[in-house]
Amino acid sequence: MKKLLTIAAASILLSSTAFASTVIEESNSHFSTGTYQTKADAYNAGFDIVDNLKTMSNGELRKELSLYDEGFARDITINSSKVTVSEYSNAPGEVNYKALVNVDYNYKANESE
Repeated sequence: MKKLLTIAAASILLSSTAFASTVIEESNSHFSTGTYQTKADAYNAGFDIVDNLKTMSNGELRKELSLYDEGFARDITINSSKVTVSEYSNAPGEVNYKALVNVDYNYKANESE
């Protein structure tokens, strides 16, 4: 009888791990470009980042979006992106521009306990 209970308990434990639930996580990441002398060049560099992200594989996106701490992230989908340009100066009469890119995305991951 004890042996039968042990086998039943083990099979329940094994079958419950086979049905681990999958969740859809939503997150965002921020990127910035180098310095540009015109606002247009900064915007172009920001949209180049967005275009590059849209062509990446899931493996590349896991690295770029720093999803290694999230377990096995899969089916990564970029939902939206926004490019803004920041204007700054290090000296009088000198204006520089930097693009800031905000990317919203979601992915599937196994629910952690």
